[in-house]
Amino acid sequence: MKKLLIIIPVILFTIACNKSKENNTETENGSLSGRYIGIFYRTGGDTANVALMFEANRFSGSSDKTKYPAICNGTFSLDKNGGGFTFHVDDACVWTADFDWSMILDGDYELNFNTDKSVTIVRHSFASSDFYTLWKVVR
Repeated sequence: MKKLLIIIPVILFTIACNKSKENNTETENGSLSGRYIGIFYRTGGDTANVALMFEANRFSGSSDKTKYPAICNGTFSLDKNGGGFTFHVDDACVWTADFDWSMILDGDYELNFNTDKSVTIVRHSFASSDFYTLWKVVR
């Protein structure tokens, strides 16, 4: 009985200390948390100025072009993937049906921290690729 009373708290402590993947925003290169500005480009399309804010596992953002890309707010997670990261975004906004929903910042992307301190977020599809190149705003 004494062993059981010791084992249960140890197991609960171990579980409580493990970080959830959904809250994993730390990398060996630092933290994604903060305010970023940069550009968005879709192959065969135009370029737009974008701003994104990452705090804990939440994001919000905007673009200088209406729904190009469509950025609102929601949650995100990072998972190590070879030399970079898988960046999973869950958009939490309600959108109208009057535009291409593939422009919404939602789903799985590749994320890389670059040597010039920028962050690149990329998603490839059959018809095109989306590129976000972001720089952290430091005050």
